[in-house]
This record gives sequence, C-alpha cells and structure tokens, in this order.
Amino acid sequence: MSQPPNNSLQTTADGAFNLTIESLVFKCRSSAVFEVGRSAAYGMKSLAFMLLAVLSFAGLCSASEPLPASKVTWKEHFGQSGVETNTLFCLMAHGYFRSETTNMQAVVDAWLKTHPKAVVVTVVSGGPVYTDFPNSKQAFVWVVQGSDSLNAELVRKGCLAPETQMLNPHEQPQVPKVDYDAFVRKVTEAAAQAKAHKAGIWREKQK
Repeated sequence: MSQPPNNSLQTTADGAFNLTIESLVFKCRSSAVFEVGRSAAYGMKSLAFMLLAVLSFAGLCSASEPLPASKVTWKEHFGQSGVETNTLFCLMAHGYFRSETTNMQAVVDAWLKTHPKAVVVTVVSGGPVYTDFPNSKQAFVWVVQGSDSLNAELVRKGCLAPETQMLNPHEQPQVPKVDYDAFVRKVTEAAAQAKAHKAGIWREKQK
C-alpha cells in the first residue's frame, strides 16, 4: 500500500500554504477503499469537497498573514507589490503630492536593509484609485518590525512632517485605536527630535 505524503499543506519560506496534488490523490484513493461498493462519482465528489475545504483553509491562512515589506517595491513614499497588485501603498496618510519631503529613498532603503522581517500594516485604505480599474485602492500603511517603525524613522530623520502620518478627523483607522494613538505619540516625539537636530526639512525652516 502506498504511503501518504507528509503533509497535504506545506508551508513556504514566507509562511504561505501550498497544496500538494499528491496528498489529494492519496486521500481520494483512501476514501475509495474505505467502503467497498462506493461509486466513482462519490469518490470524485469527495475529492471536490476536500479540495474546496483545503483551498478555503489555505486562503484564510494566507489572508491573515501580514505582507512582508520585502515584497513591496518602494519608490520614495509609494510602493507596489506583485502580491497585492490592486493596491498602491503609501507611507503618508495625506499630502503625498504636496508635502515637502527630502532624502526619502535613502532612508527607506537603509531602514529596510536593517529590518529584513518588517511587515506592512494597513492603517486606512480606499478606492478606486483608477476609474478604469474599480478594484484598485490606495492604502496608508505602517512598515514595522517589532517596536521599530519606518514611518517614525522618516519623521525622525526629517524626511517629512509628522502631520503626514496622522489621519483626518473623519477617517477611522483599520488598526486598534490604542495602537494608532501610540503611533501618533511616537511620531510626535520623533518630530521633536528632528526639529531639535534641524534634520532634513527642518534645516531650512529654522535658519
């Protein structure tokens, strides 16, 4: 008798689940010999049910996994990913076209290099971004690894103003309010440090 594969679901390096066809074939064969006299149609129905159940479970697990920041290509404060192709990520809540910025790319690249396990957290999102693509959306995101925050680092280095990190009064964060309030305090403290050291955008303003 053939031996079953080790797992019907295998985890990849990034934690996603892959379905192995061999395991489904084995389970189908096991179901077929479980009770003699079952029809081929019943076996196919069982296979279809198992396939649907396993794929649904895999989809739920994948959806709950945060997006690694390494899967996003960052250009200044905007980012795009082949994993979430309909989403335009942004490291600014607003003012992304008008607010003063400086040295963004260098700070983003340097921070990500020292934080290889950073993940993307959506704070608020909306769309469509493009009228021709109704599923497109833009998301204000945090990039974090543990207690370290790329957003706060950008403020601390004077790359942008702290106001760009705060939601408008009518916007409701998709993260817990206690986390959002803690973030606001963190970027406010980071801005005070940037101003004190006349970093980035504050260098010219304080002359």
